Amino acid sequence: MNRIIETVVNTVINSPVLLDFQSGITKAKNEVVNNAKFAINSIVIPVACVILAGVLVALIVSCAGSHKRGEDYSDKIKPIAIVFGVIVLVATAPLWVWDMVGA
Repeated sequence: MNRIIETVVNTVINSPVLLDFQSGITKAKNEVVNNAKFAINSIVIPVACVILAGVLVALIVSCAGSHKRGEDYSDKIKPIAIVFGVIVLVATAPLWVWDMVGA
């Protein structure tokens, strides 16, 4: 038991992170930023892309239905292009958004 306590005490004493308050704060900030990046890149962006893909499919089906009925569907093409552009923007966000944010 004394050996474990001695090892822990030596680790704490010899650890520069625990002795320097600013480096501890920086390490904590970096850990939070890394966790946020992981959550956004791995969860938020894929979910947003799936939702947008569903919207895109619904718009395309609506446009195809209008075409089949012989109606004018030219006004429904613009939302399809916009949603497609937003999907591209959101899907590529991990490549450029972190540089803009500075993280």
